[in-house]
Amino acid sequence: MTVLVQPWLGEDVVEHVVVCVDGEPTGLEGALAERLSAPAKSVATELGLAYVRVGFVQDADRFRLSRVDCAGFAADVDWFSEIEIDGSAGRDPDLDQVRFGSYRSRFDTFVGDLRSGGGH
Repeated sequence: MTVLVQPWLGEDVVEHVVVCVDGEPTGLEGALAERLSAPAKSVATELGLAYVRVGFVQDADRFRLSRVDCAGFAADVDWFSEIEIDGSAGRDPDLDQVRFGSYRSRFDTFVGDLRSGGGH
């Protein structure tokens, strides 16, 4: 088992979460969307998951995760907060419906590929 401890970043820290469904960020608007959508999409695409929540912790104008550099995903975003492949479990019924719908859609695509001889 791996345990990751995130250092305390201070009182004025805000967490922003980007939900990606089939690699596409959802739920962000305005300047935050411009700043966080691209790195969140990069993470989702790299992981190849149907659903993932990518969290960013913001301290003033910097975004952080426990010392995991995300410069490879976006030069202007310093750090991730977390990546949750099962985020929202039971906390938000609407988001759970989106989450499980994306799983089902990806599964249906997988089965369709197998039946047509495409496989993975």
